[in-house]
Amino acid sequence: MMDRGTQRELIKALLQLNEMLRGIDFSDGVQRQTVVEILEAVNKRCNMDFTALKAAVYAESLSGLAQIIGQTDWLNLQAEEKHECRNLCQDIIHIVISKLRQEKEIKKDIVFLPYKASMWDSLESVWRAASEDKEHCNTYVIPIPYADRNPDGTVATWHCEAELFPKDVPVLDWNDYPFEKLKSWHPDVIFIHNPYDNYNAVTSIDKQYYSSNLKKCTDRLVYIPYFVLTESKLGYSGNTNEEDKIANFILAPGVINADYTIVQSEKLRKKYINVLMRHTDVERRYWEEHILGLGSPKYDKVTNTSKEYYELPQEWYNLIQEKKVVLYNTGLTTMLRYGKDYLNKICSVLSTFKSQHDVVLWWRPHPLLRATFQSMYPELLEEYDDIVNKYRSAGWGIYDDTADLNRAVAWTDAYYGDSSSVVSLYEKVNKPIIYEAINRNDEDGDRYHWKINIPHGIVIGGDLYFTPMNYKGLFVFQTNENRLEHLSWLGQRINRFWCCGGICSLNDKLFLAPANNEYARIVDFNGDVIEEIPISRKFVDGRIDTNGDVQFYGVYLWGERIWMIPHHGKAIVSYDLRTKKVEYYPEIYGVLRDVQKDVYPIYGESMLARGSLWIIAAQSSQILQFDLISHKVYSHDIDEEYGKVAYIEYDGEFFWLYTLEGVLICWTPESGQKKKIVNPLGIAANYGAIKCVNRNIWIIASYQDVYGIYNIDTDEVNIYRNKINNKSEGKLGMPILKVVGDDLYLLPYYGNLLVCIHTKSQKVDSWIVDFSPELKDKYHKEYAERYGVAEWELDEETVFYVLREKGKTVIDCNINDIGGNIYRTLIK
Repeated sequence: MMDRGTQRELIKALLQLNEMLRGIDFSDGVQRQTVVEILEAVNKRCNMDFTALKAAVYAESLSGLAQIIGQTDWLNLQAEEKHECRNLCQDIIHIVISKLRQEKEIKKDIVFLPYKASMWDSLESVWRAASEDKEHCNTYVIPIPYADRNPDGTVATWHCEAELFPKDVPVLDWNDYPFEKLKSWHPDVIFIHNPYDNYNAVTSIDKQYYSSNLKKCTDRLVYIPYFVLTESKLGYSGNTNEEDKIANFILAPGVINADYTIVQSEKLRKKYINVLMRHTDVERRYWEEHILGLGSPKYDKVTNTSKEYYELPQEWYNLIQEKKVVLYNTGLTTMLRYGKDYLNKICSVLSTFKSQHDVVLWWRPHPLLRATFQSMYPELLEEYDDIVNKYRSAGWGIYDDTADLNRAVAWTDAYYGDSSSVVSLYEKVNKPIIYEAINRNDEDGDRYHWKINIPHGIVIGGDLYFTPMNYKGLFVFQTNENRLEHLSWLGQRINRFWCCGGICSLNDKLFLAPANNEYARIVDFNGDVIEEIPISRKFVDGRIDTNGDVQFYGVYLWGERIWMIPHHGKAIVSYDLRTKKVEYYPEIYGVLRDVQKDVYPIYGESMLARGSLWIIAAQSSQILQFDLISHKVYSHDIDEEYGKVAYIEYDGEFFWLYTLEGVLICWTPESGQKKKIVNPLGIAANYGAIKCVNRNIWIIASYQDVYGIYNIDTDEVNIYRNKINNKSEGKLGMPILKVVGDDLYLLPYYGNLLVCIHTKSQKVDSWIVDFSPELKDKYHKEYAERYGVAEWELDEETVFYVLREKGKTVIDCNINDIGGNIYRTLIK
C-alpha cells in the first residue's frame, strides 16, 4: 500500500504538471520529454505501491498519456488541435489526481500520544498490532510533556518521559510535532490515554495536546483509559447513585471529545452510556456507537508477561530469593480521603513488614502520589518524602518508582493495598488480593467487614441455610443455638463471590442454582456436594465477562423439574430430577430485550403461580409470564404511572405488585384490571418488599423499623413502627422475605438482623447473624488454605498467615489479543 506522504507527493507533482501544461511547447522535444518523465515516475510509484489490479487502472491513464505525448507529431498539428490536446491532457491528469485523493489503498498514519511511560501499557498492544501490519499503516509514538501542578493550579515542574519507554518502542520528539504540524499532517487516527485536559488538579499535559485541540488534528480521535476499574466492586444494578460514583471518569473531556472511547468490558460500557445520557444532551444512539467495550490493552500486557520477560536489579533479586513477595500499592483516592492517617498507615505497614523474614515488600506508589501530596496536601509532603527516603536507604524492601507496573505484577505473589485499577490486573492473573484496613471506625470502610448479605436463603426447621453475597460457600444459622456455621466452600474460584443464585428444598437435600460459577449443585444439609450439574455458558451468560455477574436469581421446584430464572442470562433453564436432563428456553430473552430496549437486559424478582413463572423485567413496569406447559412467553404491561415494579405476590385469586415508588397494586392479568393503594406505609417512597400470608399483604420497609399489614378482605392497612428491631446492634438493611407456614422471616441483606414475625400473634423473634471469633478464625484459615488470600480488608499483621498458607500462585488467565481486536475494529 502507498504511504500518505507518497500520496501527497504524487498529487503535488501532478498538480505542478498541470500548471506546466498551460504554457508548455509540445513541439520542443526537451519540454515534451520532461512531461513524459513525470508521468512515468508517477506511474512507476503506483506500480510499486498498489496491487496489480489497482496499478493497471493508473497505468491506463498515466502510461497511455505519456505514450500519446511522446509519439504525437506535434509539429504538424494546428494551433487549435494543440489546444484541444493540451485540454485533454489536463483533464486526464485531473482524473488521476481525483482518484489518488479518493484512493483506499493508502497506508493509515496512526499516532500514539502517551504522556506517562508507566501508563503506556494501556496503548501498547494496539501499537504492536498496528506496527506489525506494515502493509496497511505507519505508526508514530510521540510521548508528550506533562506538568505537576501547585495547589493554586500553576505549573510546578514539566516532565517528558520519552527515555523511559521500552527500548523496542521507537519514540519521536514532541518538539517536532506541535499542534500546527499535527493539524496540517492530519493523521488518520490519534490514540490518547489522558482524558482530563485542564480538569486535573494534580497534573496537566501541554495544552496543545488537550483532546479539544487534538480533535481538530485527525478524523478519528480514540481514547483508551490508562486505568482499569475493579468491576466486582462496582455493581451493575442500574442504580444511578452507583453509576455516578465513577462519573468523574466518564464525563472527562477526553470521553466527550473522542470519536471513540474504548472501555474494558461491555458491562462498563453500559455504565458509561447511562451516565452520559443523564449528563449530556446527545441522543443514546450516538453514545452506543462511540463507546466500545472492546477490553483494555492493560490486560494484554499483564497476561502475556512472565518473570522471564524481565531482569531485576541484583539487589532486588537478592532480597526475594526463596521468599514470598507482596506488592504494596499506595494510591491516590485513599490518600486524598485520609491525609495524615494515610501516612500513619504507611508507617505501620512498613514497620510490620520489616520484621518478617520470609516475606518481602515491593512498595510501588501510584506514579502521581508525590505530585498529589505536593498539590493537595503540601503540608504533608516533607513527611512523605522522609518516609520514602528512610525506606529506600534501609534496603530491606523494594521501592519501585519505575514506569513498568507489569514487572511488579509478574514478580510478586500477591497484592496488598488500596482498592485501585491495579487490582483488576491481579484478578486477571488470578493472584491473591488483600485490601489494607485504614480505619476500622470508618463506616464505609467497615461496610463489608464481617457483615453478611443474604440475597437467597431457605428456612428449614428453624435453621436458615444461605449463600451470602460477600462470602464464599454455604452457611447455616441455627436459631435455637444462636450460632452461625460455615458448611462448605462449594468449589468456588478465587476472587469470585455470590456463588448461589437461588435455593430450594428437595426434602433431605438442597438445590443451589449458580450465580458466579458454571455448576448448579445438589447438596445435603452438611454442605457436601451430591451432584454437580454443568450449565452451558452459551445460555447462562448474556455478557462477555462473567466476573461480577449474577447468572441466576430465582429457583423453583414444579413437579419433577427444577426451574432456574436468569438474572443476566439468555434463557430460563430447567433440570429434570428423574432424567438428569438440562433444557434451555431462550425465547424469554428476546422478549425481555425488546421490553427493556437493552442488549443486556436484567430480570428482576419472580414467583411461581398458576402453572407459570411470573418474572419482573427489572427497572420497568413489565411482567413476563412463562407458561411451564406450553413454554410460551407473554408480556404484561403495568402502566408506567404506577411506577417500576419491584415485587410480585399471589393470594390465590389476584396478583399483588409493589413498586419502587411505594405503590401497592392489585392486578388481574386476564382483564388487565388494576387497583392501586398509594403509599400504604405512610412514609416517603422507600424500596421495600411484600409477602402474602393468610389473606394479608405484609409490606416491609427497607432500612426502617416500619411494616404494614394490608387486609385483602377489608381494604384496611395497619402500620406498625419500632416492633422489629429490639437489638441495639441490629441493622435491618433491605430484608429478603420468606414465608414458612404462618411465620414471616426477614433475611438480612445489607444488614445483620434475622427476624421471624409470627403473623398470627405478631410476636417477633430476632437474632444477630454474625461471625463469632471462633468462626472468623476458622473461616480465615480455611480460606487461606484454599485460596491464599483474604476476601475482606485486613490489618497487615494478618496478611502473613495468608501468604504462608499459599502453596503456589495459580495462573488462570484468558489471553484475548485485546489490542489486536481494537486495531482490527477501528483501523484495519
